[in-house]
Amino acid sequence: MISISTRQTLVDNIAILSPELLDAINKLAVQAGHRICGVEADAPLHTRCDLLVVESNVPKELFC
Repeated sequence: MISISTRQTLVDNIAILSPELLDAINKLAVQAGHRICGVEADAPLHTRCDLLVVESNVPKELFC
């Protein structure tokens, strides 16, 4: 269970996310995924991904 102050901090921070910031985060996530999986930056990809962030300890080999 998260505290009320932690929840409010999350609500406040999410409220200030701009489309530009979300786009920058998306680009960084894609670049990191390319590096982890060893994909060239300009290689054509035919994928779809839904993103959910959770704390885990899953080896990266399972994702690539």
